[in-house]
Amino acid sequence: MSPQYLSKSIADGQVKYTAMKLCECGCGLPAPLAQQNCTTRRYVRGVPRPFCRGHHMRAIPRKAATPRISTSQFCECGCGQHVGIAQQTQPKYGHVKGQPFRFRGGHQRRLMKAKSYPTVGVRDSLGKHKTEYLHILMAERVLGHPLPAKAHVHHVDGSRSIESQLVICQSAAYHHLLHIRSRTLRAGGNPNTERLCLKCNEVKPLRRFIKDRTVGIGVKSCCLDCDAKRQRERRVALRGAA
Repeated sequence: MSPQYLSKSIADGQVKYTAMKLCECGCGLPAPLAQQNCTTRRYVRGVPRPFCRGHHMRAIPRKAATPRISTSQFCECGCGQHVGIAQQTQPKYGHVKGQPFRFRGGHQRRLMKAKSYPTVGVRDSLGKHKTEYLHILMAERVLGHPLPAKAHVHHVDGSRSIESQLVICQSAAYHHLLHIRSRTLRAGGNPNTERLCLKCNEVKPLRRFIKDRTVGIGVKSCCLDCDAKRQRERRVALRGAA
């Protein structure tokens, strides 16, 4: 037997070796001596360890296997496959213990891709595969060279369709300005003198908005009336709390 599984003692000038205790997992093997103290693992130097190396996992009781397939619910991505039953509640992912999952593993990404811009797989100069947005490739093909670092591509009709007309913007600020003017135009207003308030959804003259030089159009998205209403509600809430 290897010396690491033996206990060394000296009595009456003679060295004696005695066998160690057995591993607590029930494998029948002798547990080795601890070479150093470790409180988290219950190691005491010179005293046999509770388990052999890696055998502590055998002592952990395992839960009985439960069926992961449910015939009462199908995956919401439309694949037609059955989903499993949630073993615990996880609000972050929308899981409720005992209730079927909404999607199979990874199938929720299919709906996310359907709502995002169309993509296509290409290879870079090094031959590695990567995914690019189709509208960006279309804009680069028209230009004849890659887009600048800060350039954005704007969809004129506000959709994500590849049939939409595209406008290449020199910056994110100009792209944001185009969206502001498009919303006002769709609401029936004049984007040169009016803007759509995002609070009350009404088109009002630019003088009825809060001024803001950091925005391309010069005013914020909230009109003066909605801002005054918000301030009154805030003061009432503060007086009620006091």
